Amino acid sequence: MDEGYMMEPALVGRLVSLAALLECSVDKPGNVGPGKEYEDTTFQDYLISSLVLGETAVRVAGGDIPVGAGVEGYVDEIKMLMPGNPHLGTAILLMPLARAAGTLVSNPPNGHAITDITADITRAVEAIRSAIVGVLEGMDKEDAAAVCRAIKKMNPPGLMDPYFRDTPVEELERNILAENTTFLRWMEKGAEDDGVAREIYDLYPISLRHGAFLAGKGRRMREYVQETFLRILAENQDTFIAGIHGERTAENISRWAGKILSLTGDRREEEIEKMDRYCRLRNINPGTTADLTASSIFIGLLACQLTEGRP
Repeated sequence: MDEGYMMEPALVGRLVSLAALLECSVDKPGNVGPGKEYEDTTFQDYLISSLVLGETAVRVAGGDIPVGAGVEGYVDEIKMLMPGNPHLGTAILLMPLARAAGTLVSNPPNGHAITDITADITRAVEAIRSAIVGVLEGMDKEDAAAVCRAIKKMNPPGLMDPYFRDTPVEELERNILAENTTFLRWMEKGAEDDGVAREIYDLYPISLRHGAFLAGKGRRMREYVQETFLRILAENQDTFIAGIHGERTAENISRWAGKILSLTGDRREEEIEKMDRYCRLRNINPGTTADLTASSIFIGLLACQLTEGRP
């Protein structure tokens, strides 16, 4: 990625919106999607939220605002537009990625001969990985405090850490600042109970691996979003489910996703529909898996942009 042009913030914002739109528009068991909604959150909420994510990411990618301020700014905007909580985890994952993308160099859309697309994608993903590390290492206590405020403003269900859940935001923020707790260190504290925090603290291993898989699909990427969701769910217990319904339920849902992956054709589609009905009747929503799917899609889109000059 040493020749070409810097990734424009506006382009990064479009990729963020596109990642969120692709994630929410694909039918996935238990998630909000076209024609499949929950009482407090509609598909339209997700469409609006996807655009807000992109608009916020433009400012983060360009360095106009810190990453933490981007997450909090997204939350403030969403709270004015709707009562639900469509993309909190996705925002926490995507804003550091947007800033990382803003530091990268893309090959031009014309004149770049791709002789080995697999090798090019591998190089792109490694460049993204390095950029992520640089961004996360540079995020400080102010970023941690801003993300803390954002989460408390949304007050999502399923928070498993009783100290964080029950402690006033003023006290949490005061402790972060007094102890000079960096964003990465703060993510470490939540990594045991929260899949988003774990992904960030571990430097995005799930998103990078599945993002590379999606990048290899190019313009057919959307066809593999459901597959990616199921793979992530089968390999990782969903902490949003665990926080609301317990770890046993989360384990059973992951095992079910693994079973679905072993099926093909109509049998797979029937089992997906069966799982979807089961989840909706019980308000079981694999929300953390959806967040990780969105960050994987973004990395896939970004890798395509870096190698081919287009998502």
